[in-house]
Amino acid sequence: MIDGPSAIDPLVAAGPLAPVESLRPAPSLQRLVILDTPTPQMVDLEQGNVRPYENGPPVSIPIASTRFNLATLSRLQVQVLRDPRPSSVDSTLFSLHLAEAGQRVDIRETPQGKLVVDDGQREPVIGPIGASLAIVVVAEISKVDDSHRLVISARNAETMDSLSHELQPSSLSRALVTIGGPTTEVTGARGRRRTIPVLIDTARAPEAADQVRRAVRGAKRVAGSIRNRVT
Repeated sequence: MIDGPSAIDPLVAAGPLAPVESLRPAPSLQRLVILDTPTPQMVDLEQGNVRPYENGPPVSIPIASTRFNLATLSRLQVQVLRDPRPSSVDSTLFSLHLAEAGQRVDIRETPQGKLVVDDGQREPVIGPIGASLAIVVVAEISKVDDSHRLVISARNAETMDSLSHELQPSSLSRALVTIGGPTTEVTGARGRRRTIPVLIDTARAPEAADQVRRAVRGAKRVAGSIRNRVT
């Protein structure tokens, strides 16, 4: 469910700033990805329907997600294709913005054939981009005491060697993902429009109740083992 107008990125909801004779569509196909559901969903704002996100068919990028709580996931994986056109310049392939923590991580390619992971606070991690057009971005989220550990990595699909940044954000509750362009809400810039296949896969974080149940089952097994040895 979309949480009011503030959940819609300007990337897909931009409107005219002054009265005009004709209204042109916003710079996207009016689609958003919802990531805080058991499986990724896509909402079509033009048609007004919501359906499971389908990997494979090309979609128009840049495409943004609604605001979501990243802590509900243990893993988010996105595969996006680089733009091979000679006219392509320094472009963002993936962006994750953590609004409450004031942090952002961008994965981008450079005209010099480099892949860059940049959190805007430390020196960017830079490496060769590889021959394949497919770039795999993985965000892994784990609980560390009362906070979270977030590792963002990117690699060419043809290799398992990845570039990564590790963060310990103060909050994951208002995350925004943009695929194929900068996060316009943060930068004010729009990504270059094109249509490509985008693959999205998520893994849910274990529920606290499940952890309690596992602990109880483990305690019962230990107790039963001790009882059997005693008897």
